[in-house]
Amino acid sequence: NIIRIEANGSYCNFYLIDGKKILLSKKLGDVEDILNMHEDFFRVHKSNIINLRYVEKYIKGEGGEIQMIDKTSIVLSRTKKALFLELFAKV
Repeated sequence: NIIRIEANGSYCNFYLIDGKKILLSKKLGDVEDILNMHEDFFRVHKSNIINLRYVEKYIKGEGGEIQMIDKTSIVLSRTKKALFLELFAKV
């Protein structure tokens, strides 16, 4: 039920499909380590992890932008673009 996770200093905000937001007292890197075993999650930038199943569309650009189903637009890092497009094509 997690749409995306956003870094907030030493905390993370989890945005859920039901519109709720949960604050967790862990750094994004720690959350990434926990989620790495789950193929639906991808770190698109230094401050965001997304659930690939809830991507609404990809907007082309240098890195590009990802629009999630909650209408949030997230910048995609240029260095992660190729891997994102590969994974997104599989979902």
